Amino acid sequence: MKADPLELPPADDRAGPIMPKRRSPLLPTLVVLCIAAIGLFCFIAVIADMRRVNNARRQAAEQARHYTERMHGSKTLPLNLEPVIPPAQAAKLIGFEWISTGQAMDLRQSDDAPIVAWTAPVFRLFGANGHAVVVFRDGRFDSEWMSVTALEEAVANQNNRLEQLRSR
Repeated sequence: MKADPLELPPADDRAGPIMPKRRSPLLPTLVVLCIAAIGLFCFIAVIADMRRVNNARRQAAEQARHYTERMHGSKTLPLNLEPVIPPAQAAKLIGFEWISTGQAMDLRQSDDAPIVAWTAPVFRLFGANGHAVVVFRDGRFDSEWMSVTALEEAVANQNNRLEQLRSR
């Protein structure tokens, strides 16, 4: 009897050698995916930290430049330090805390560079949280970055100086 060419061979002949089922590499794929996701998260967080810090520093530098221009060559610490900001710009700016007129009057007698303004804390995921600070040094305003603890110490020292100056 001749075999029909359209007829399938018996099941034993079709399978060929028995091969184990090939598994998909699920675990290595998940590990690589998790590492890539963590790396992407860290990259985005670092970029966001840098943008927040640079934005605060830029605004402090802008305030310092603005006040230095308004002094018209005077080397004396001005008494009115509250900025005049148009309402349209105020919504875009980080809030600054400024020293009072009385504190500015007393700090005129000090030889140290007083801190005249600082931002709210700028929170960072990587690195120390801090503040952009405006300092009056050598007859002009400068901006700096200070960690939260450094600003707390500097403000405490400045308040101690104010107490000493007032007790004279």
